[in-house]
Amino acid sequence: MVVKYRLRLHLLTLAMLCGFGLLVYRLWSLQIDRHEEFVNKVPEARQQRARIPGVRGEIKDRNGIVLATNKAGFEVQVNLRDVYDEYVRQCKIKKMDIPTVDFEFLDRGLPRKRKEADIVTMFQELIVSRLNEMGLAAEFNAEQDLRVHYRSFGGAIPWVYRDNLTFAELSHFAEHNLALPGVTVAARGSRVYPLGSLACHLMGYVRMPDDQRVSPEERKGWDYYVPDEYGGAGVEKSFDSHLRGKPGVRVMQLNERGRPVGEVSYEEPRKGDDVYLTLDARIQYIAERALIDGKIGRGSVVVVSPQNGEVLAMASVPNYDPNRFIPSIKQADWNELLGNHTVPLLNRSIRSFVPGSTYKVPIALAGCLAKIQGHHFNCSGSVTYGTKAMQCWIQRQSGGSHGSLGLSDALMRSCNCFFYQYGNTAGIDNITRVGKMLGLGERTGIELEEDDGGILPNPDWLRQASPRERWSNGHTANVSIGQGSVLASPLQMACVTAAV
Repeated sequence: MVVKYRLRLHLLTLAMLCGFGLLVYRLWSLQIDRHEEFVNKVPEARQQRARIPGVRGEIKDRNGIVLATNKAGFEVQVNLRDVYDEYVRQCKIKKMDIPTVDFEFLDRGLPRKRKEADIVTMFQELIVSRLNEMGLAAEFNAEQDLRVHYRSFGGAIPWVYRDNLTFAELSHFAEHNLALPGVTVAARGSRVYPLGSLACHLMGYVRMPDDQRVSPEERKGWDYYVPDEYGGAGVEKSFDSHLRGKPGVRVMQLNERGRPVGEVSYEEPRKGDDVYLTLDARIQYIAERALIDGKIGRGSVVVVSPQNGEVLAMASVPNYDPNRFIPSIKQADWNELLGNHTVPLLNRSIRSFVPGSTYKVPIALAGCLAKIQGHHFNCSGSVTYGTKAMQCWIQRQSGGSHGSLGLSDALMRSCNCFFYQYGNTAGIDNITRVGKMLGLGERTGIELEEDDGGILPNPDWLRQASPRERWSNGHTANVSIGQGSVLASPLQMACVTAAV
């Protein structure tokens, strides 16, 4: 019996040793022999870099008065990944199905379709319904924007549900937001024009960030790219590269499933350069009030320093409040601005118009160049060129005439007949020469994209504009009173006056 039991014990021991040996071999095979194979199959935890928009620099007048700056605004941000996780958790508790939608996309040029979580339904049921109960919900019509944001960023970058909260709304959110998964109230700088519509055409406005404006080169090195506001017109547009700040960087640690699990580092965005203008806000205000109080429906006032040509004021009416564009102009307001027949978005100070009698100053200089400044010409009420009688304003108004005039009297009385004859005697070549010396017919050089150079008509210009038409004394007569094809901006004529 003892031998029999010993044999069984030996067999059991041998079996245990064999089993233990197989276990050791299996562990060695999995952990050592096939280590590389399994390591390659495990998704690696990684980091992602998110770009935070920079802060725009300020715009100031010559005395440091702030014309455009930034203010701290508050917005409601939603971490859509937290919303998803909480909704899924509740579905598991209630044993409900997770809502899904079909997502169509292109794979190697071929249309594909797959199902994805319906984040819009989750957001509306979990967040919007609660906000409605609190009286804090906003009109929600950004379903597509929300889907694209969640598909692109997940929870790495919060989605903005509301912006520009009032103090009362901010207090209400601060009181209740702890009960809302993924919802936080965050401060964010926004553009503001403290003087409202003052110098609005010169200042311009900013537009909301636009992904379509970002080149592939700019996106390199970023996993998530949040673009900057950009200048839409005026100084905001012309000096956009200077005003834009340096972007901040948020580095997020992701787990093996690609979900954010923590923040590795955060670099604050930096402010852009401040831009100082030659504009004097006080003079600008006086110029704008003069137009408004004078009930000028459409017009412009430009004030230029005779000492150095600096623009001290550039007023244009009608105007608009650039704060309407912050954070984003409503479509109805935009349509109103575009559809207004008075064109309030137009900066009339740098757009060319028929200058009229103000153009008689460069014509007078052309006569000086031709050495005829001492000549007298008779105004009988009209001058005939070819078959056309060109009248003086006094004949149209009262049927009278100015008689014989010299240059100073002709300028004082703005006699058209004098300048018809004076301009033709001086000659179109001298008129063109003086015009070019004064910068007419070309851009002024002011750093605004809307600057219009106008037209300085002469025989060469006519050959290009109308090859079948020949230059005549009638053309020169029209140019001599700033009519016909002559075009110049108020800024150009202000520069002419300052130069003289």
